[in-house]
Amino acid sequence: MVAEVYSWPPAAAAATTWTTASPEVSNISFDEFDRVEIRVGTVVQAEPFERARKPMYRLLIDFGPAIGSLQTAAGLRRRYDSSDLVGRQVIAVLNLGSRNIAGFESQCLTLGVPDEEGEAILRDPATKHSTSLSRGGSIRSGSCCECRGRGSFAP
Repeated sequence: MVAEVYSWPPAAAAATTWTTASPEVSNISFDEFDRVEIRVGTVVQAEPFERARKPMYRLLIDFGPAIGSLQTAAGLRRRYDSSDLVGRQVIAVLNLGSRNIAGFESQCLTLGVPDEEGEAILRDPATKHSTSLSRGGSIRSGSCCECRGRGSFAP
């Protein structure tokens, strides 16, 4: 039996110059990507966020004992019922800093991919909560909030 030999990259790809996907997309360095803290967490609470301009939920996501629970606003109401979100594993960026959305402190960014209409579709991670999906970087839990430890948005 003769082993096949493959060369990498293929001849056609070797001549290719890599560019960004479109003029609207700018490149970041690997060092910049290393600083992005991407984690998997479990949604423990999801309720409609009526004060938001767009159809959104207020989510409370548990990232495990090292990080705790963080709250976020997510534009998922057109595609998901709140009962479908509770208990679901989601992927989020934790170190973007807090953002005020209609008077609500959103502490992380839930990640999804757009469908044909631009609505977010959540992807099912193949790992358990609090696992880092980024290439490196340190864990940042975001700022403290009133809901941490209580599992509720109620004052």
